[in-house]
Amino acid sequence: MFLKLIHNKKAQAAMEFLMTYGWAILIVIVAIAALFFLGVFSGSAPSVCQIEPPFNCIDSFATTGTLQLQIGGLNSVKNVPVGNIVISVDGVEICAAKTLQSGKQEIVSGGKDTVVCNDNTFSEDEKYNGEVVITYDNKIGISGKTARGTFSGTAKAL
Repeated sequence: MFLKLIHNKKAQAAMEFLMTYGWAILIVIVAIAALFFLGVFSGSAPSVCQIEPPFNCIDSFATTGTLQLQIGGLNSVKNVPVGNIVISVDGVEICAAKTLQSGKQEIVSGGKDTVVCNDNTFSEDEKYNGEVVITYDNKIGISGKTARGTFSGTAKAL
């Protein structure tokens, strides 16, 4: 009888242990589900743009119809025609029809301009990651150099 009483107390202690941790785990699961429901974990990706020197990528912005990259160059670089800028997303060139926001045909040496790609197919709230490659000549005579950069963000509605 005494042995049965000790066995029952061990079983009761084990059940209390499991119930305490069970409730704690259940509360944590409910809290995480509530955070997912409120959208805490589905934030938009910040717009990031980086490129190798002698260029700098100031900002990237995408909507459901356009992609814009604001790019600046140092004075040591000759003017860069818009055709020498290749923009790709996931390894696929997405921008055959590029223009500059200023209306010019090239990024002026030492200046900055926004490259506008009007033929992208981002949907609203779609996250994007891409690459930009600029072929340029510097003023001391070296031609055909390339600068690579990356950009990312979340497309906004028009």
